[in-house]
Amino acid sequence: MSNFTVIHIFHFGHTQLISDGKNYSVDSSYLTNLTPLVNEIKSLRPDGVNEEDYHAIHCFNGNSYKYMGKNNSNENLTTFKVPFNDVSSTLIDNLVTELLSLEPSVEP
Repeated sequence: MSNFTVIHIFHFGHTQLISDGKNYSVDSSYLTNLTPLVNEIKSLRPDGVNEEDYHAIHCFNGNSYKYMGKNNSNENLTTFKVPFNDVSSTLIDNLVTELLSLEPSVEP
């Protein structure tokens, strides 16, 4: 299992990784492993939830993925949760590896 606490995927083009001692975001356009993960989460959308683009997707390690629709005025119709283990562990591991490889260097 990947070593992270939470990942926030924002529609405006940034993905944030939060982990022990790490908290940074990268431009999502650099992430080749992002789209396959997002597509899998979207494919698990339950009946009764409108299909629409996301405002944010929150990945809570070991818990769940929360997909928040762009038009979040009626959260019940655009937001859903997917249990963490329902999504391929390879997809999240690949994304975390890629995010860690893009960690900004900090000058002492």
